[in-house]
Amino acid sequence: MWRRSRVEIADRGRELPTLLLNTLNQLEGAILVVAPGEVTIFSNPESEKIGILRDQRIQSEELLASIRVVRRTNLAQTGTLEIARGPIGTGKREINVKIIPLSEDELVLVLLSDESEAQRVHEVRRDFVANISHELKTPIGALSLLSEAVLEAKEDSAAIAKFASRMQIESKRLTDLVQEIIQLSRVQDSDPLEKAESISISD
Repeated sequence: MWRRSRVEIADRGRELPTLLLNTLNQLEGAILVVAPGEVTIFSNPESEKIGILRDQRIQSEELLASIRVVRRTNLAQTGTLEIARGPIGTGKREINVKIIPLSEDELVLVLLSDESEAQRVHEVRRDFVANISHELKTPIGALSLLSEAVLEAKEDSAAIAKFASRMQIESKRLTDLVQEIIQLSRVQDSDPLEKAESISISD
């Protein structure tokens, strides 16, 4: 569902058409309109949140170069951009970028969306699937072998009891793994911020 965001226009002595403003109000992500000279005449709060804009100035030389190419060729461009996550640490944000030429006064529309969190979640899920697949194979394989051993030892009650005990252990291991998957699924489906609570830092 689209969320309506407040759009801020930098005071550069230039007004954008109402229709364009109404359209930009419906978009998500960081939004910039850049005039010749790479002057940002329009931005929304998200553009500063992701670190691409400070004091109405674009911080990425790579993005500025792409904007100049779009203005020169009058052709839209899409791509990805890596920018520093913040002043602390060495993390990077992976930003999807779409740059669209606007016909009026050589203005350029820049749309940016931060895909770093989605990428991180994708990598965690990929690793989890690979790991859990390996973990599930072990008890399943053990149960298969133990069931064959029980069939072969049907005349030996002591052996059957031993194998049955092992089967119970492997069955519990398998049940625990499945329970962990269910719990993880519940955690991923719920938004912890919906039930956020204040806590004491000293505690």
